[in-house]
Amino acid sequence: MMAGTNGLDNWRLSPFYDVVYSPSPQGEHMTAFNGHGSRITLSTMEQLAGQAGLSKAKAVLDMADELYDVAKGFHQEASHFNLPAPLITTIQREIDSKWRQLRE
Repeated sequence: MMAGTNGLDNWRLSPFYDVVYSPSPQGEHMTAFNGHGSRITLSTMEQLAGQAGLSKAKAVLDMADELYDVAKGFHQEASHFNLPAPLITTIQREIDSKWRQLRE
């Protein structure tokens, strides 16, 4: 969240930069999820769900399912832009890999 520039309580969502593909030498996200940057597991999601006041991780996983339903088609959508095919493949593999890790 970001405060408005006028200093009042005009909060708005900040850009969600960490969902943008940005490889790092260590393979870590810039955002850590309960201390995890490279391997976010179901256990991590359950802990985060509890911290967010959700009684079960199922609600979070349902949201993740919805997001993945869109993200799994990245390669098709990206092909409409002037991106190199190997980069599209790399990004799609990363999306799919993170999804599998979450479901373990």
